[in-house]
Amino acid sequence: MTATVELRKTSAPPLLRLPPAIRHQIYRLLGLVSWNGYPYNFELNGPGPQVFWNTWSWEQHSTSDFHGLLLSCRHLHAETATLLYSANRFVLRYANPGSLQPLFALSRTALTSLAELKVVLNQTSCHHPVQKYDYEDCCLYKSGWSLTAVISTCEQRYHSHHHQLPLLGPVPEGDSDLSDTVQALLSEWHAAANHLSSYLTPKRLELSLVCDIDPRHEKAVELAKSALKPLSLLPLLRSCHIRLCKTTDSRLRQLAQDAALQSTVHDFTILTPWSVPEIPFSYMYNSTSETAKMEYPYERLAASQFLRQVIPGHCIAQLRFLELVFPPYRPYTWPETDHPVMRDWRETVAWLRDMINGPALTLRLIAIRYTSDSDFEGPITVAEGDKVHRAYMDLLEPLKALAEGANGISKFYASLRHPWELTFENENRRTGMEDFFEDSWLQAEERALKQRAERHVMGDRYESLYANGRKEPPQSLWHHVLKRHV
Repeated sequence: MTATVELRKTSAPPLLRLPPAIRHQIYRLLGLVSWNGYPYNFELNGPGPQVFWNTWSWEQHSTSDFHGLLLSCRHLHAETATLLYSANRFVLRYANPGSLQPLFALSRTALTSLAELKVVLNQTSCHHPVQKYDYEDCCLYKSGWSLTAVISTCEQRYHSHHHQLPLLGPVPEGDSDLSDTVQALLSEWHAAANHLSSYLTPKRLELSLVCDIDPRHEKAVELAKSALKPLSLLPLLRSCHIRLCKTTDSRLRQLAQDAALQSTVHDFTILTPWSVPEIPFSYMYNSTSETAKMEYPYERLAASQFLRQVIPGHCIAQLRFLELVFPPYRPYTWPETDHPVMRDWRETVAWLRDMINGPALTLRLIAIRYTSDSDFEGPITVAEGDKVHRAYMDLLEPLKALAEGANGISKFYASLRHPWELTFENENRRTGMEDFFEDSWLQAEERALKQRAERHVMGDRYESLYANGRKEPPQSLWHHVLKRHV
């Protein structure tokens, strides 16, 4: 009896034991994926099984044909959900509070596989759920027609009940704010985008957003910006299409174009290469002297200079991943806590707090180690190691403010070299090449330092960095080139 139970636990479902090609044919017959390669259109709204169609062949199926597969077992759900949500188009429409809840019901597998999603917050024409016998010209807007005329024309045909008036009708007397209905829509859309941001696979999703607004209203631009703001929470999209009004309006069109571009191009590219200022000759000369006490030779850190002088201020809110890499300074050249450079660093971070889009930003701070061809790789004293550790803390302390409050950064990671690695005591622990590559003590020290640094910045949110199997983003490309060129 026990053996039978164990067999049931470990054996795969019979369907999964079939060859992949046969399973795929079965999935096609059930309607998980089309025969002609074009995606099916699924309406996510609705209480029960949905009828969906392929616009190129008008081939129709019902979700009841395969719904059982999605619920049968974990293994089948993983395979079928991945196929279903990666190969088809899904549409979600807002009609009343709670309309966007179907997104919250989708599994993690479904959301990470999602390849094409259309969100219709409000539509005055052209975005109704088309059925097989709808009149295709019903919603065409003709020059000179008013919205009332268009709806009136549709009433004589087939699907006028799908049309909505544009957002921002007359503002209630004495109320300068947006109506409660619009506020509820925006609130639910923001919550849905925030939920999506935790699961979407970067560069996989093609997103279409429809939110028809009356461009003649004095608050049209304000509402458009509010409707577009949740897009900044999402990871990089494969493609983005936005419609903010049925009739052409230059202001709303520009907002839509900018938002679509920012959603698909989050990397900041410097067209004119930026080079770190040259090291003063006097500094290079005196730094070779064993008796000279040297200080950091610049007025601000390169990271501060890059943030304050290189990146345009209006682009900082578009950053999604910011990595600050500090070179292997000699212990005696790390700036002290009260040094003007560190005061400038604290001011830069305080300034940065109001410039970033915190919930969408991941920050990583790295202090790289010396390489075999570095100018300095000699033993240091414990006191010099202490100075390096204090410098680390001086860099980290201001970053705590970036993780606090509603605009706090999403994630923070650190990669810091063990400050006392090169002391005489620790140098003696390396007895050969094998120890050099397998310094378990050093790895343990740096893991502990990393944890303390990340916990210091993130506070109570530290555990969320690695919860539910989350991992730190992979190393950046510069790790794969000679560090001497960094």
